[in-house]
Amino acid sequence: MAEMWISMGPQHPMTHGLWTLKVKVDGETVVDTVPDLGYIHRGVEKICESRDFTKITTYCDRLCYASANTWAHSYIY
Repeated sequence: MAEMWISMGPQHPMTHGLWTLKVKVDGETVVDTVPDLGYIHRGVEKICESRDFTKITTYCDRLCYASANTWAHSYIY
């Protein structure tokens, strides 16, 4: 079979384009992968320095859909 590239991800619109995995396949065999990390590192700490408490918690909820409570908790306490 011919080799082809398949783009996998982001999986859900709520992930904000955290990552994409480009996979090169030959039939059912994975030949190569190239991770595209996108904007995982956004300088969260620097952004939160200039925000007040109410805006920080809202921003933290949108950082990562899987661990939103953990991000907000780190800035509250």
